[in-house]
Formats: sequence, C-alpha cells, structure tokens
Amino acid sequence: MGTDRNIVSPLALALNRNKFKAVCLLLGAGDYFPPDKDLTDILKSVMEWSNKPIVKILVTIGTDRNQMFTCAARYAQPHIVRSLIHAYPKSEMGDEIKNRALEVAVQRSNVHIAKALISAGAKVAIVITEGNRSMTPMHLAIKNRSAEMVKLLGADREFRVCHRRKTRGSGNSEEDNTRHCAGAT
Repeated sequence: MGTDRNIVSPLALALNRNKFKAVCLLLGAGDYFPPDKDLTDILKSVMEWSNKPIVKILVTIGTDRNQMFTCAARYAQPHIVRSLIHAYPKSEMGDEIKNRALEVAVQRSNVHIAKALISAGAKVAIVITEGNRSMTPMHLAIKNRSAEMVKLLGADREFRVCHRRKTRGSGNSEEDNTRHCAGAT
C-alpha cells in the first residue's frame, strides 16, 4: 500500500477550516503532526484566521517556533504575533527567530507586527541576504517605499547622507574625490 502525499490529515483539515472543537477533539484522541513535517501550509491558514485559542494550542503541543513566527509575521494579525511573543519564554525565543520574523514583517510592510517584534528585542541593524545582495531592514523598507516602516526603523537613530563628488583639481587633470556628508555626525 503506497502513500499519497495529497491526503490531508483530519487535524490539518480541522486547522485549515478553523474548527476549534474538532482540533481539540483530534488532539485529545492522540492525533499529531509528524516531527519532520513542514507545517507552512497549515500554519498559513491558521495565521490567516488569527484564531488565538488555536494558536495557543499549537504553542502548547510544541509546534516549531521558527515556522510559527515566520507564518505569523507574514499572515497573522498583530495581536497573534504579540501573543506568540508572550507565549514563549525569552530563553526559548532566540534572536534569529525574532530577526527572521522582523525581516518578513518589513517585506510585507506590516508596521504593527514590526513594532511588536522590535519591542521584543528584534534587531533593526541585522543584515538580510536577498538574492546576491546584503541589506538591512531599513534598506528593505526604503526599497519597498514604506515611509511608515522607515520612520519606525529609524526611530532613535541618527542618519548621515553621504555622497562622493568628483571635481577637477586646480590646474591639473587629476580628479579629486571629495566626500560630502550632511546630517548628524
């Protein structure tokens, strides 16, 4: 008897349809997620529903924190992200998880979620690798043209705008590279 990857488990179906009582019944009867299963699709629908009791159950049964935070930052309402931040002890919620969730929130221009993650300790000065380029969340917010996100990420920071100007030296043909900066020093 072969296995069909398209078969959906009853637990996944109940989560997908936002059926709290069915989820409780199935978990009580011993249903579970296989340890190595990618839960992205299931968590996407759970986070889109933003049903706090179901999210609490997923935290209680030990669902992967990294997948939970990434999906929450991408699809959930801000109160769910705040709930997840408070659900895990600080020792279990590493910087990498918060920083990855902040990256997703900046990509989606979700200021409320980014604000919650920054208040929980996500680093604004992290380096994100997108394609072959490295950038910070600030660069990503500017790239996405999100003024509100730029304002949030730039709070309590000093900026300098610098550019190089090529000028001709006096009388000779060598170019003089001069760096001009404006703003805080």
